[in-house]
Amino acid sequence: RYPGLYKVLIEDRNRHIAKGLVTLSRDNPNLKILAVVGAGHIEGIHAHLLRMDPVANFK
Repeated sequence: RYPGLYKVLIEDRNRHIAKGLVTLSRDNPNLKILAVVGAGHIEGIHAHLLRMDPVANFK
């Protein structure tokens, strides 16, 4: 119903979170990183992570 709102609240946020996680992971390769996010973001963030760094082990 409100595609612009969905984009801002979900898609842009997913991309922002994924970018931060990839940066954190690359800057700290020996650390395990736990991200706690809402259920509505998990699938989208995971998809972005796989596109940004396909060789990393994101679960």
